[in-house]
Amino acid sequence: MSRSRLTLGVLLVAVLAVTAGCASAISGDPNPDRIAEQMQQRLDDIDTVEGVKVMETTRDGETNTTVTEYVRQPPNKVRTKVIEGGQYRETGDLRVNTGDKTYRYDASENTYTTYDFDYNRSGGYFDADTIERVLNNSEVSYKGTDTVAGRDVHVIELTRTERDSTITIKADKEHWYPLAYETSYSYDGTTTTMSWTHRRVSFNEPVDDDTFTFEPPEGAELQETSTPDTTEFDSVSAANEATAYEVVEPDMPDGYTIETIQEMVIDGTSTTSLSYTNGDKGAYFSVSNESSDMPDGESVTIGNTTGTASSYGDTTSISWSCDGMRYSLGGQLDQSTLVDAASAVGCS
Repeated sequence: MSRSRLTLGVLLVAVLAVTAGCASAISGDPNPDRIAEQMQQRLDDIDTVEGVKVMETTRDGETNTTVTEYVRQPPNKVRTKVIEGGQYRETGDLRVNTGDKTYRYDASENTYTTYDFDYNRSGGYFDADTIERVLNNSEVSYKGTDTVAGRDVHVIELTRTERDSTITIKADKEHWYPLAYETSYSYDGTTTTMSWTHRRVSFNEPVDDDTFTFEPPEGAELQETSTPDTTEFDSVSAANEATAYEVVEPDMPDGYTIETIQEMVIDGTSTTSLSYTNGDKGAYFSVSNESSDMPDGESVTIGNTTGTASSYGDTTSISWSCDGMRYSLGGQLDQSTLVDAASAVGCS
């Protein structure tokens, strides 16, 4: 599930959990399968969404604003154009998802890129596991009603108990579609607030047939992109046989088991990743044959080398290099535990 779909799912779980007829979803014995079915039915009632959205990011007292207009046709067609650029996106930048491909146009460079768009809707937008995790890890409260872009909305506050953060959502009463959103988080002593709200929005209006096609502007150049080759393995030993470098497992704490093992190769760079689970907690380890600069963070000793450690929310990660290889280990674990686990890989 992509990040945008997961975010929409989180918002709609919150709306569903507090609106009339669904309050039982967060009391007693929640039924994620039933909630997922109701949410999917409500989403299926939306044929198209058109709108203008204002997005703001405030950091260190400075606010960056970008305004986009978009047309969305569920499940996977989207056209988004920047009509007022900001620090990160230029006026005229364009993204089109046609259903099987994604096109991105950079107005400042007059270049565009294209990617294959792999979308699997077999499980719908929302699965029961995702919904159950949201309900278990969040406190949802109803804050009344408001108006956004001339439409009545529910105001919901979603407190993520595992991250000590609060999200405010304003969702359309009729369609349960989020029309405004605001959240704040702190990292490395800096507080960042992100928000977006609709200036206008309409549902189920007819759209032109060519809305979700892409025609390069005059003179625009295609930027070649590489598609990574991905291989799944059923054991670390199998990964070692297939890769040109040794994959040494970190000494993970009791309870952590390997969920997936994968090698990704792009432009000659190979990265092998191991993902771990322990109940509702996760961790990851990766090794790559490209040694890039270390990320900023606290200096830590790993074996006979020095790496860096950093934290974001409840996730801590450490990175280090050795003999031209780059290593990373992270998860919902404290720094000392990660350093101990990484020492099994180390650098001799």
